[in-house]
Amino acid sequence: MFFCDSELVLEILGIFKIKRDNYIVENAVTRSYDTLSIRLCGRCEFVCKNTDMVVSEDDILYIPSTINYNQKTDGEEIIAIHFINYNKKSKSGMEVFSPDNPLEFRSEIIRMYEIWNEKKTGYRQKCTSMLYNILYKTAQKLEERSFETQEVNRIMNKAINYIHQNYK
Repeated sequence: MFFCDSELVLEILGIFKIKRDNYIVENAVTRSYDTLSIRLCGRCEFVCKNTDMVVSEDDILYIPSTINYNQKTDGEEIIAIHFINYNKKSKSGMEVFSPDNPLEFRSEIIRMYEIWNEKKTGYRQKCTSMLYNILYKTAQKLEERSFETQEVNRIMNKAINYIHQNYK
């Protein structure tokens, strides 16, 4: 994902709660900001570069500023974080992360939304640190999944080699 860059510098522009019914966007134009969102309820279908993607409740979606897409939902409620990524080096595409423990991410993002809208002293700094924490937790979870996949592959390869050597 985009946040694997070790020199990530972000500036939050806004945090919004959005509720949509029967919403369709065709050929969404590139924006000046990236978006990270979590679906509180509902689901949404995206088409980006001829790739279909379904985003469901508790999924976290990243949409870079450089991407054009189509979007369709029959109903959804999301919290969207709009931000500028000043050190964007890669041209990553739209990405979805489905957390194993969605409540952890959901509660953190809802709290960010509340803090942003209260606008108390230091709210920008607090929300920015919370965003970095969410990205850190996401990176950890993705690394754990990668390790688990590598371990499963190692075990499967060992079993396949055994079969090849011992099956006649």
